[in-house]
Amino acid sequence: MDDLGHISQWSAIMAGSLAGMVSTIVTYPTDLIKTRLIVQNMLEPSYRGILHAFSTVYQQEGFLALYRGISLTILGALPFSAGSLLVYMNLEKIWNGPRDRFSLLQNFTNVCLAAAVTQTLSFPFDTMKRKMQTTEATSWYPRSQSK
Repeated sequence: MDDLGHISQWSAIMAGSLAGMVSTIVTYPTDLIKTRLIVQNMLEPSYRGILHAFSTVYQQEGFLALYRGISLTILGALPFSAGSLLVYMNLEKIWNGPRDRFSLLQNFTNVCLAAAVTQTLSFPFDTMKRKMQTTEATSWYPRSQSK
């Protein structure tokens, strides 16, 4: 932090990335369950609801199964946070003025551009995460088939 109370871009990127990682770790099991509920066979559903899905995954695949694919999500948090912040902060140079004096249209444009860049950067990570979330433990660990 400098004398005026501003933090550097690097500090802001690291703080944003860390906050994103912590929130991901806390909420990830619900994302996994949501994905499993969406892709299940509707004619012969594996889960009767959210709580049943949680307990089934936990009992049949173990606690770590609730976090299958989280490594890619955490890895993807860095380009997402960094890209968003860098794009947004550098757009003030394009507008030639401080962010606190931007019009509503300028702020809207900045957010849209930052979101477009960050979604593009993080899309491959999200795609692989969904693939990992929908794969049951028996596909990953051959020994678990004998349970």
